[in-house]
Amino acid sequence: MGLRNSAHSLGKLMNPCAGPAVVVGSYTHPEYAVSMAATLELTLANALLLRGTEGEPVADARRIQAMTAIRHGHASQVQEAKTGALSVLPDLPPPDAAATAQWIQSVLAGQVPVPAPLVQQVAHIVRLCHTTRTTP
Repeated sequence: MGLRNSAHSLGKLMNPCAGPAVVVGSYTHPEYAVSMAATLELTLANALLLRGTEGEPVADARRIQAMTAIRHGHASQVQEAKTGALSVLPDLPPPDAAATAQWIQSVLAGQVPVPAPLVQQVAHIVRLCHTTRTTP
C-alpha cells in the first residue's frame, strides 16, 4: 500500500469482520490522530485509537500514551498521555528476537510483570468490547 499516505492510514482503520468488532488503530504522526478519529466517527465505528509503537497499534511499554475510544461513532479520550521525563525505565529486553522471545516467556510465566501501559491498553479494549456488545 505504500507508507505515509492516506491509503496506508485508511488501511489501519479497516474492519475485516462482517459483524460487530472493535478496531484497534494507530497513527504514527500526531497530526493524523484528528483525521483518523474523524473517519472512525463518520463510519460509526467501534475502535481504540492510539499513537502506534514501531507502526503497530500497541501501547509503548515505556510510557502511557493517550488513547481515544470510539463507540458507535462517538469519540472520547479514555487515557491521558503521561508526559515529561521517565523517572524509572521499565525492565525491557534488548531489541533482538532471542532476548524479546525470552522476555515474553518470562512475562507469560509470571516471572516478569506486564508493563503498565500494555495492561491499560488491554483494559480499555476489554471495556470497549463490553460496551460495544451492550449498547446499540
